[in-house]
Amino acid sequence: MVDVASKVGVPSRHATTHVGLYPRHARASHRANSREPAPAEAANLTGCSFSSASITYRVSHGSWTGTINSWGGTDVNFTSVSSGQKISLGTYHDSSVTTDGVATWTCSGGTTSHAFVTYNRYYTDGYPALKLRSVANHEMGHALGLAHRSGCYLMNGSTPTRYDTCGIYVRGTDETNAINSLY
Repeated sequence: MVDVASKVGVPSRHATTHVGLYPRHARASHRANSREPAPAEAANLTGCSFSSASITYRVSHGSWTGTINSWGGTDVNFTSVSSGQKISLGTYHDSSVTTDGVATWTCSGGTTSHAFVTYNRYYTDGYPALKLRSVANHEMGHALGLAHRSGCYLMNGSTPTRYDTCGIYVRGTDETNAINSLY
């Protein structure tokens, strides 16, 4: 695992680090009519979640409005603040890593106290808007408590599989149900 904490300005004390992998040159064609997530099944959880469904966030860099809006319809209520946020949203630009997104979070006793969610503009600046949304929504899923799973799901850890092959950029019913069960 790449130590991305120092590369994105995240203190190294964070107990859990997730690195979203995206090989720079991987490409696949879109399937026709594949924008809908797969049918509901049990989602995988990280074992950590915030203690309340009222979660504050602050955007330092990047476009995150679509991601915040994409998590509407769950029991989570996001509020933008200028300080004291639970989730910090931003970007970084690093060609030395093979990741297009990173989520890191501090977890103690199953409770997340703070999360950093970022996307790597080295890769995402060349993405269509919905592919960027796929990366941002995926990383936000980790901050909220969802872990990786295989198949055509938002929480698939591979952007080429999740978006290029499956066309997934929003959460499915199983991921919505998992978030609602956590909050």
